[in-house]
Amino acid sequence: MKRQPPTLRRILIEAAALVAAHFVLLQILARVNLLEHLLAPGADSRFALGVTAAFLLLRVFLFVFAPGWLLARLWLRATRTSVAE
Repeated sequence: MKRQPPTLRRILIEAAALVAAHFVLLQILARVNLLEHLLAPGADSRFALGVTAAFLLLRVFLFVFAPGWLLARLWLRATRTSVAE
């Protein structure tokens, strides 16, 4: 079975979901006393450190890789030729 190429709507929804996840993690980090957990990690700081790691990984992806990923997907979508079988 041949896989269908993504639609423009799906590409934009995936990009918007990544940005929304970034802002959700940003709001969680704004409400956590992060400096306390980083300077004196204890048993209750696993959630804060986990959210921080996820946020930083997502932020690196969004700033470094996501623009190229989005442009490449849009370029492939724009230059796709329809092959009738």
